[in-house]
Amino acid sequence: MGVHGFSKTFPEQKEITHKDIRGMRIAIDAMTLIYKAALGMKNVSGLTNPKGESTLYITVCISNIVKFHAAGAKQIWCFDFDPCKASNADFHNPAKAKELLERKKRRDAAKDEIKKLKAERERLSKKIEKPNLFTDSESESDTETETEISPDADKTNETKCQELDRKIEQHEKRAFSVSAVIINTVKLILNFCNIQWVEAPQGFEGECIAARLTQSDINMADVVFSSDTDVLLFGGRRFIRDVPRKKTWAYYDLETLLRDYDITISQLHRVAMVLGCDFYNEKKKSLDKRLFHGIGPKSVIAFVKSEAADSKFANEEVRHGIEHYEKKCNVTSLTFVNQGAKPFGSVPQIGQLINWLVGVQGFNRGRLEKQLGRVVNFKRKVKAIKGGQIPIDNSN
Repeated sequence: MGVHGFSKTFPEQKEITHKDIRGMRIAIDAMTLIYKAALGMKNVSGLTNPKGESTLYITVCISNIVKFHAAGAKQIWCFDFDPCKASNADFHNPAKAKELLERKKRRDAAKDEIKKLKAERERLSKKIEKPNLFTDSESESDTETETEISPDADKTNETKCQELDRKIEQHEKRAFSVSAVIINTVKLILNFCNIQWVEAPQGFEGECIAARLTQSDINMADVVFSSDTDVLLFGGRRFIRDVPRKKTWAYYDLETLLRDYDITISQLHRVAMVLGCDFYNEKKKSLDKRLFHGIGPKSVIAFVKSEAADSKFANEEVRHGIEHYEKKCNVTSLTFVNQGAKPFGSVPQIGQLINWLVGVQGFNRGRLEKQLGRVVNFKRKVKAIKGGQIPIDNSN
């Protein structure tokens, strides 16, 4: 996702913290946040509900909702187009059909590999199972089984099992995809919290809509929160993303970036084509078909400014990729759910959220009340919420 090597060409302009976003309207790229949340742990199934379904993404989404609200920022969550509403449900955006097909192939290959690894893991596990020394049977075969397995062999097989576990975890991440259940769960949580959200129309994605909301003719958001640098390519005026291992955000201002590097937004689109993005990635092509071979983050700006490069950008496939960044969505036709609602304004509503998370998703009530207590003053009314007095609508 995003432009490969973008930060090597354009380092962040500064780092900001929670205090810097007070009063801002933040458009949140929901899909990249959910992917990052789901893949953030060593094991994608590290936290599960009573049904065995992963709940890590719920924890991270609630944490972000609370974090932004506590910082005094207004949130608008932007989701990708729902493919279930279209006749072709295989991809959200026709412009990314090739890229998404490649991702599906990688996921399918990872699933096949997981089956093989688990079968091998099961075979080795049986080898290191200790025989029952207190069995009623004392046949020769039982005695032989006990002497066949040496401590050294056990240790070797245990090491192999641990290595297989690591490989299974790696392939589970490669096989992961955001399901309709995950998306609908996040939307339900946003509804409980009266947080505004919107879904992209067909042909567009969440980060594109988020970027559009910051543009001067719409002006519904001040900054976009995402891990996808495509936000700037789509014309997002301001962009922030997490800085790994720090409690800060990397900040970009599009106007400042274009001025500092003396480029236009059209040249920025060309940079994306050269470095590689979801709409054009020549690294997957054979060497004889590559247009920008040998041009990397350090030389790309000089290259896109040179007249000699114009003929390469006339390539039909490259042109289609650039055109996608240039498209603008008609935001006025979109439905903004919870628009105008006061976030966290209803204590019973937050109580319903807690009851649902505890009763259906298996969360710890005390931890939830402590976390949500940062932004909801419901301690005096919490007695009316505890014990499940507020009904839970399981149909959601």
